Amino acid sequence: MSSVKLMGIAAAGLVLAGSLAACSDPNTSVPTATQNRSTGQQVRDSLDPARGPAEAAGRAADRANNPTRP
Repeated sequence: MSSVKLMGIAAAGLVLAGSLAACSDPNTSVPTATQNRSTGQQVRDSLDPARGPAEAAGRAADRANNPTRP
């Protein structure tokens, strides 16, 4: 393996490790669920439940930014 390929693999590993370390801060994580959901939010969650953790986190972020939106 040439040294250029080895340096590229090492650089990619550092970028990956740095991006994963950025996600580990508990102060910047999105809450998993809104504590006091409105009636509209409860209906939406009953009729159209989140299809995975990414959608649930997205809904939690949307509700944190705009609590009146279902």
